[in-house]
Order: sequence, then C-alpha cells, then structure tokens
Amino acid sequence: MYVENIHFWENTSKIDSWLKQENDIFKGDSSSLLKTVGHKWFARLSKQIKNIDKWQDLVEKIPDYDQIAERFADSADLLSSFIEKFHYIFYLMQMEGMQAHRERLIWKLNKMLSQTIDELENEQIRSFIETVFRFAQELRAEHGSSILDMFLTIGKKTIDLKKEAKADLVSYYENKLIDFGFETPGMVYVNEDWQLSVNENHIKNIRVWLDLIEYSEMEMEKLLSALIVNLRIGGIFISDTDLFQREITKILNSNIAPFYKKVKQLTRIFPVYFNEIGAEGDIRKVTTTIDEVYHREDKLVHFLRKQVHTESNDTLIELTLKVFKFWCDGNLEILKPVLPKNVFNAIDKKSKCYAPIHKMAVALCRLNNSTPEEVLALDSNTLNQLIDQLPEGHSIDKERLRDIHLLYTFLKEKYSFETVDITELLTRFPYIDDKEIKKLRKALQENDFETSLKLIYSFMNQLKSIIFNPEPSQSWENIYHKRHIAIGIPSMYGVYRETKFEALGLTFRLENVATRLMEKVVEGINLNYISAKTLNDIYFILEYFREGLELDGITNQSFNANLRMLKYSLSSQSFSFDQYVNIFQFIAEDVKRVLIKYFLKTYEIPLRTIIPQLFNGTKEYSDRETVQLVNKESEKFYRDVIAEAFLMQPLDNFISSILESLRQMTDNLPVETISEVMSYNSNLIITRLLKPNKFVDNQVFLGSKAYHLKNLRMAGFPIPPGFVLTTEIFRRRKAILGHPELKKEMHDLIRKHLRYIERGSGKQFGNPDNPLLLSVRSGSAISMPGAMDTFLNVGMNDEITDSLSKKPGLAWSAWDSYRRLLQSWGMAYGLSRDEFDEVMDRFKVEYKVGQKAELSPEAMRKIAFAYKQTLKDNHILFEEDIFRQLLATINFVFDSWSSDRAKAYREHLEIADEWGTAVIVQRMVFGNLQKNSGTGVVFTQNPKKKKHGVNLYGDFTLQSQGEDIVAGLVKPLPVSNNQRTNMNGEETTLQELFPEIYQRIYEIASNLIEEHGYSPQEIEFTFESGNPDDLYILQTRDLDMAISQAVTVFSKSVDKMILTGRGIGIGGSALNGRVAFDLDDIAQLRKKYPEESVILVRPDTVPDDIAMIFETDGLLTGKGGATSHAAVTAVRLGITSVVNCTSLDVDEESKTCRLNEYLFNVGDKIAIDGNLGNVYKGNYPMEKEQNYNEFRY
Repeated sequence: MYVENIHFWENTSKIDSWLKQENDIFKGDSSSLLKTVGHKWFARLSKQIKNIDKWQDLVEKIPDYDQIAERFADSADLLSSFIEKFHYIFYLMQMEGMQAHRERLIWKLNKMLSQTIDELENEQIRSFIETVFRFAQELRAEHGSSILDMFLTIGKKTIDLKKEAKADLVSYYENKLIDFGFETPGMVYVNEDWQLSVNENHIKNIRVWLDLIEYSEMEMEKLLSALIVNLRIGGIFISDTDLFQREITKILNSNIAPFYKKVKQLTRIFPVYFNEIGAEGDIRKVTTTIDEVYHREDKLVHFLRKQVHTESNDTLIELTLKVFKFWCDGNLEILKPVLPKNVFNAIDKKSKCYAPIHKMAVALCRLNNSTPEEVLALDSNTLNQLIDQLPEGHSIDKERLRDIHLLYTFLKEKYSFETVDITELLTRFPYIDDKEIKKLRKALQENDFETSLKLIYSFMNQLKSIIFNPEPSQSWENIYHKRHIAIGIPSMYGVYRETKFEALGLTFRLENVATRLMEKVVEGINLNYISAKTLNDIYFILEYFREGLELDGITNQSFNANLRMLKYSLSSQSFSFDQYVNIFQFIAEDVKRVLIKYFLKTYEIPLRTIIPQLFNGTKEYSDRETVQLVNKESEKFYRDVIAEAFLMQPLDNFISSILESLRQMTDNLPVETISEVMSYNSNLIITRLLKPNKFVDNQVFLGSKAYHLKNLRMAGFPIPPGFVLTTEIFRRRKAILGHPELKKEMHDLIRKHLRYIERGSGKQFGNPDNPLLLSVRSGSAISMPGAMDTFLNVGMNDEITDSLSKKPGLAWSAWDSYRRLLQSWGMAYGLSRDEFDEVMDRFKVEYKVGQKAELSPEAMRKIAFAYKQTLKDNHILFEEDIFRQLLATINFVFDSWSSDRAKAYREHLEIADEWGTAVIVQRMVFGNLQKNSGTGVVFTQNPKKKKHGVNLYGDFTLQSQGEDIVAGLVKPLPVSNNQRTNMNGEETTLQELFPEIYQRIYEIASNLIEEHGYSPQEIEFTFESGNPDDLYILQTRDLDMAISQAVTVFSKSVDKMILTGRGIGIGGSALNGRVAFDLDDIAQLRKKYPEESVILVRPDTVPDDIAMIFETDGLLTGKGGATSHAAVTAVRLGITSVVNCTSLDVDEESKTCRLNEYLFNVGDKIAIDGNLGNVYKGNYPMEKEQNYNEFRY
C-alpha cells in the first residue's frame, strides 16, 4: 500500500518535468523544492521502504497519503517569489492527489494574490488575470465560495493599481468578472426538514460584487449594471438572517452621488427595508393566532406559521397567496412546488380545517366579484364588510379569513414598498415633522393631490439630504439568535436601525405613493382633447414630473428648456396649434433620451453577456436563436425596469397621450374648430351654487340670477341646491357640439354635479321610488324677465310620475307637475300655450269645475296624458330617458336666447347678443304640493309709498308653481295686508293666511337689505307648507328706483269719469289711448292715429307677449300681478299698466273685450291709471304731478 502510494504521487506530480517547462517563471533556485517533493525524494522513499521490515518503522518513517499532500502544500513556502508560489500552488491544485486539499490551497492562493501581482510587470498582469479566471472556471462548481474570495482580492488589487497610477485594468477586470457569470439563487424549495434549500453562494456573490463596486468608489459602473441585470433576470433570494441591511448601509456610506440613479435601481431590488429582523410583532401574533384556533391541526397553516417564524424572507408573500388560493379553489397543484411531501400528503380537503373555510373563501370572492389576489389586496374595512355579509356561524373561519388577509398585508408592507398607511409610517421617523405629517394626512383624506405631492416631495428632499450626508452613518443593532426545538431550525430576531438605510427605504415607499398620486392627477385631466386650459394643466403636471425626476437623480437640460418654452408659450396669444405639437414632440424626444441614458444604453452590453449565461443551461442555442433570446429577454427586462422606475412610465404614457390627442385633433377637426377647442376651458363651464369658484363667480359667467342665488346660498339663505352651466357653454357651444369628447366631458360634469344635488337632497335622479326633480332656468348677465324658456319638474316620465302619485298626498301635485313639463316641452317645439289651455278648459267643463285646483288627481292624470297626446299629434317626441331629457331642456334654454321674444327684448333694450345666457339647474321646490303650498313674488319696498326700509309688496297664489306667477297665468293674491287696504279689495293675503311664512320673508328681506348691503329687491319665493322651514327663495334681483320723478295724472275727478273696472296699477302714471289686441292692431293704429297712444289689452301677460309690449304705450291685463315678467318688463320700459283687472274678459277671435257692461273694440278710446289701477271708457285731460316715488324694477 505504501509503495503504491509513493508511485501514485511520483507519477501524478512530476515536479521536475513541470519546473523545466515553466523555466521562464522559475528563474531562481528550485533545488530546495526538488529535494522536498521532486524525483530524488520519491527515489529515496522507494529505496528506504525496501529496507523496512517492521510495521511500526513503516508508519513512523514513510509518509502516508495525506502527509505527502501536506508536504506538497507546505513546500510552496520554499519558493522565493510570490509569482513562483502562485504558479506552483496553481499546479498543485490540478494534481489528482490534491483535490481534497483544494480549499486550503485556494485560501493560500488568495492570501498571496496581491503580492503576486506586485511582482508582475504591467504587461503581465492582464495575462495573469486571464489565468486566474481560467483556473476559477474549472473549480467554481465545488469551490464557489473560495473562488469568490479570490475575485474580491484580485478585484481590489486592480482598483488599487489604478489609484496608484500603475495600471488601468479595472474595465478589463470588470468584463472578465461579468463574463465569468453570477451565482443565481437556483431553485428555492423546502426540504423534508422544513428548511429552505438555496444556492449558498448567491448571497456571497452579491456581497463580493457590492464590495468591489463600493471599493472602486462606483467606478465599476458596468459591474453595477451587470449586478442589476443578474438579480432582475436570474432572481434574488435574501433571508432576514442574512442581515443584508448592513450591505445597504455600506453602499450608502460610499460615494454614490454620481451614480445615485443606478444605485437606487439596484437597492430597490433588495427586499430588506424593514427594521424588525425575523417574525416579530404583528406578523408573529397573526400567524400564531391563525394556527392556534385549530390547535395546530391544520398542517398547511402550521407549516405556514413555522416558515414565517423561521425562514423570514419575501417568498412568504407568495406562499401566503397560494394558501389562500387553495382555500378558494381547492387546487393542490399550486402548493406542490412549495411544500415538503410530508405536509402536502397531510392535507385533507374533507377535514374541518378545509371544508368550511373553502366555502367561505369562495363566497367572499363571489361577493366582491374578485380573484383571490384582488380579495387579499382589499383594505381591511372593505374586507370586514364583505365578511359580515357571509352566512351566520363559523366565526372561527371568518377570523381565519381576516388573519390571512392581515398576514398578507403585513408581509407585503415588510418586504415590498406597499404601505397601508404612509402617514402612520412617517410618524416612526423623528426627522419628519409631525405637523407636516398631519397636513399630508388631511390632504390625502381630502384627495388634495397637489398639496399631497408637494409634501411628499419635501419629505423626499429631506431624506435625500440624509442619504447624501458625507459623514458615514452608524448602525444600531440588537440581534439575538434562537433555535426552534421542534424542528431544529436556527433563526434570528432583533432590530436594525440606521438613518441612511431607513431614509432610502422610506424614499422608495414615498415614491410609490407619489407615483399613484401622479397617476391620479394625470387621470384627472381629460386628454381626449387639448385646450388652453388643458395645456396649462399639462404644464403644471410636467413640473411635478420634473421635480420628482430630479429628486430621483435624473436631470435633462433639454427637457427643462422645452418645459420653459411651453410655459412661456402659454402667455402668448399668437402661439399656433402646430407649434404646440412641435413642443410636445421635442419633450417626447427628451423622454426617450432619458430612457436611453438611464435605462437602456447602460444595460445593453451586460444583457448580451448575461442572458446567454442564464439561459444556455436549459438548452443549446444557435447563434440566431441566441440573438432572438437576448432580444426577447432584454425587452422584458427593459419593460420591468421602466415600470418600476419612479415616474418614468407615467411620464412616457402622459406625453404619448398628449401627442396622440393633438394628432387626432389635426386629423379630424377643421382649423376653426381646433381654434375654438384650444381656447376652451372646462373650469369655466359649470359650478355648484354652494361652492366658491374664483374663475366664474361673477355675473358675466353666471348671469345675474345665478350670481345672486349663489351668493345667498353660500350665505346660508334658503336657496334650493343646484349648479350653474355658465355662459361659457353658450359661447363655446359650436366647439362643444363639434367635438364628441368636449360633449362627453360636459355630460360627465353634469352627472357629477347631479350627484351633489342627490347627496344634499337625499333623492336620486331617475329613481321612481325617490325621484329628484329639477328646475332648469335661464340667467343672463343683464336681466331679461320672461324672455327665455324655463322648465320645471325635469326628471319625470310616465313611470316616475305614476310611482310618485302613489305616495300619500302627492297624487294631484305629481300629475299637475308632469302636465306642466309636457306643456313646456311642447311649447319649446313651437306649440302655443292656447293648445294646452284648450285641453285644460275641456276637462274643466267635463268635470264641471271653475278652477284647476278643484280637479281630482285622476282628472289631472288624464290631462297629463291628453297633453302628451297633443305632443304626439304634432309629431313631437317627449324624451322618456331622464338624463337625455335634462340635456334637452338645457339645450332648449340655451336656444331660447335666440328666440324671437328674446331678440326683441335685446333689440329694444340695446343688449348685445354676445352676452348669452347661463342655465341654472336646481332641485325642484313644489308650490303645488298641497293646498297650503304656494308661490309668489315680493318687492322689499312698496312702489306706492314713499316710506323707506322693508315694506313688503307683492303677489302670491296657492297650489301653483313659480312660473304661474311670473308668467302672469293666474289671478294672484296680495302678499301684505297694506296692499289689500290700498286696493279696497276683499282678497285674503299671505300675511293673513300664512303669518309665519310672511314673517320669514320679512326677515330674509331685512337681512338682505340691512345685513348684506343689498338695495331694494324683487324676490321670487315658493313654500311647500305653512312651515317657514319649507320656504325657499328662487330668485332675487334689484329694484331700479327713480326718486321723486314727475308723473302724469288725470285732471278730472273719478266721479266725472266712466269707470269700467279696477286692477293693480303699475308705473304710477295716467294714460289715454286706443284699444289694441295684437301687433297688427298696434301697427294699424300707429298709422291711423300717429299722435295718439296705443294700449294693449291681453287676457294675461305671458312671456310670448313681450314683443307686443315693446311696441305699445300701455298695458291692460285680466290676469297676472304686478310682479309678473311681462308687467315688470312693461314698467322697465316706462309703459303704464293696469294688471289683474278681474272684470276684464277678452275675446281674441272677435278682437273685443268687455269690462263689466262696457264693450271695447279695436281703436276705441280707453284710459288707464297706473297709480290707482282704474280703467275708464274714453280719454280725459291730464296734468303733471310730482307727489310720490316711482320704482322701476
């Protein structure tokens, strides 16, 4: 045996021959080495062994196998130079007999590497490094850890050589190291002892490369890129017990400033940004709870618990998800790769540990119509609400559902950058101001994205200053080790704290929050079209992107310059659409350059090297297939890197969407429409009555009516909730109607504002069981009473009206409201009021009633459907779809600005056509709700008296809606008792019937005049009952007063005049004239009696009569009060009027009228007194008198 041993070593070593071959290296004296392990030494041993005849002498004098191996290893010290020693050890490692001693030899090699390189000439070092790598390739499978130590030593030496200006081999060494390959984690699995199996050299390889990168002061940028590529494509596995937090601290304490962006790309990959090492706190508590409820009988959950407690790492997220998926679908195959066989085989789907939880998990997914992943991603409140909806019983399993959700949430928060509550997390760090955290919490709760972003950016800036602090930071550790007795697995627990490490982790989490906020900001801007307002919004959003990117270490001067160009272009009215297209093309190019510089170019070469290394082990690839593989995997890599990069993908998508929208506009819209769209601003088109809006809160945009309503509602007055579609829509209707996206946006804004009214009223638009009904009214900057359309009760159709009529006490008012809407709809299409009046009169005759209020609910229902039939007979389609109905009424109101009566009004009052109208949409208030409901108009000062202060004067009517009064369709009652006394009438008054309503109106009027500084007002009101809380103000406007003006009066006494009737005098003056019934009469009389006045006689003062009022000198009506639109318009024009002359009966067909027993024909002489309200037959002498104030309103 000893003889064979000697022969083996002599034949496999052949030191003498090898030394002769390497004589260019071994130039010194090698005799000592040959004497020790050369041929002569082996010959001496062979001779000596022949003379030994005792076993004891053999053992003592002749070396055995291991002793000879040690002799070879020790003999390296006999050589004089490190180069000779290195090559000698290198030769020994290739000897068959030295395999068991390779680890020791590598250790020796590593110790002498630095000195060896020092002995080499510069031109020899490259070759030497090549030799080392070739040697390492042969040994990597069995001695990977030692090889990594050698790489670290030689790498640091090459860096030192450059620092000492002796040789620049860093790039060459980097390339060799990258080409050598990287230790991936391999297949990570759990063995039968419940321990994880993973490539133990993986974490060491990461540390070695990091050491070199740090030692080179970030000069080894290619190695940094290669490390990122390897970890992203080859995978990463880090356990809590690796305490990798220390490595992050080392990185941050090195010179990272020039490469901050790439350092962040690397450090983001590591799942280590937590302070608690191991399963501590909430994670330990929840896993213990979920296991103990079934007394550890559920083997799967027990295994999950032990893995969490002992093998703390980010794979636990996936394991938890797979356990929940199994609960949901019962598919054991998804668990097979992650479970030991003994656990897998112990799972029983019929057991109490599985069957009940399976049913509940399935029900939970169905309730939310979600996948298992989506269920686990729910917030706790939503999940608990869903669990509460599950069937009664199984409280333990409900708790298990909550527990696994909590575990998943805790693990995600620990190992990823998902944060349940970022503000709560911020409170853990002393360098973030508590006041600022509270501001952020408030901003996030209120969806104030701008304030939230500003605060987050300020926090990130603070954190960046901590990270870049040149002073090395010190860590604080409290780590202890434990062995789990039951399964014999060692684990680590404790805390790691260090400021820079914590600042970086918090930065990543804040970036996640900021990215989501930026996405919400971008979602909030409508990029389906581009306008000046959009461009302004885009600029501010791009500024947020720029600031965020600079915080992330990305600066691009071209991007900044183009952003400034966009900013200054917004202040120029002459900047063209095509120029804006160019600017965003430039910005798109800037984004591409950033992507290339920071995310594409830097990885291009490493990817070509590393992808084949990682994938060639699976199969052999041809050159063509390798190129295809590299391209495919590179694309995935780039996509993932850009997706995870802070703000880059949202920015790229944002710019692409802008350009796409601009191109769509270029391709699809005429130049003039583009110009209209570009000047369009959606911030100016709609506003709530309750919320201030600095852009539109003026009479130009809101119109006079809405402007005052909004001021009053915000001041707390009883104004029905609603919103205003501003005059900007009127001005931009061509662009809105010509661009589908503008139209859709406006519709979406209307829906959004409808929801505000729904929330405020507790009703729902279009819901038959609880319908919200609306009024849709006009409102110009310059008051034009009665000149445009109004729609009440919008939101009704057959179904909704029928449902509403079945509610107690609402039958009559429901059908009355519906027939009003139908009438307004028909009149908007050109039908006359008379056509509907004929229907109403027919039913009054049929049911033998004199007043509409006397009709039964059933009769009102029939009238409503008769109105609807009138529409059908005239080929008018009534819109049953509630939202389209609302849109139609809004359009009708806008169109009514161009109606004949509105044009006539503007022409006579010299009002510019360009003013346009706003549209006011409000919740309906029902003056026709019941018999003690009503509506009216009141002046805060009595036009008949000189007395200043609040003296209510006006009209009201019962069981009617506001339009009845202002349109002059009813014979009103006086508001105040003073009116009744002055008119010598017997009518009852609002003050008498509803004293509380009257008092509330008086208080409102006093408040307006005395507290809010309003001049005397004309107030339109409605009350739904006698309760003052049910009183609402529908409109208010100024009374235009001319103080102490002279008026005309009759010089004869009344008893010497032929009195034919009485009404309400308007305007204050007396007037002689001739009777006219329409425009033709007025024209003929003007021609026949050019020097005489014409007095228009009408049954009522409907808005359609306004054109005639402009042409007449006086007005006499049978219905309508002093506050009707027509009467107000007449006085505004200085036309003397008598309204509500109840004895007047007009026959429009025969063109005659009767006042008591007196008959008047066209051209007959008539006289009216605008002060006393008297009507006389004939004409009488008049004189000027200055004895009271005249109010013009």
